[in-house]
Amino acid sequence: MRRLAILCVGLPALAMLAGCQPPVRTVGPVDQITMFVATTPVFLDAEPGPDGVRVSSLYFFQESHPEPVAVNGTLEFLLFEGVVSSSRVLSSKPMHVWTFSGNDLAPHMGRDRLGVKYSFVLPWGQVVPTAETVTLAARYQPKGGAWVHAAPVSVVLTGD
Repeated sequence: MRRLAILCVGLPALAMLAGCQPPVRTVGPVDQITMFVATTPVFLDAEPGPDGVRVSSLYFFQESHPEPVAVNGTLEFLLFEGVVSSSRVLSSKPMHVWTFSGNDLAPHMGRDRLGVKYSFVLPWGQVVPTAETVTLAARYQPKGGAWVHAAPVSVVLTGD
């Protein structure tokens, strides 16, 4: 086991062959956020009705990198009742905000074919939406930098 650990740390090319994940360096500013949200709500308990939303994949891009990058600033998800357009996200009051920063992001990080991605289950707890549709927006702020926004995504909570 010790030899595998040395291999994973010391020789990145061989580490990939051994099944180790190379260390991920985080970056500050990003140019774009791409968010994929599950089209159905999350059901977390035996009670009737949805309990939250799932962000299947959240990718952060820098113009200088061809693949998604890891981040360590502040990430916020904003949940709105109804359908809210990109132009109204900044002026509308969210019904719920989830905030993740620094070490809070690490447990949500993974990899897929594109590279580094983040996944989240966002339960809304006792503040339950009454609308048939909710809109989820995401924004990221590197330490000392400006917010970068992902396009909002709407999820239908009821259906036939």
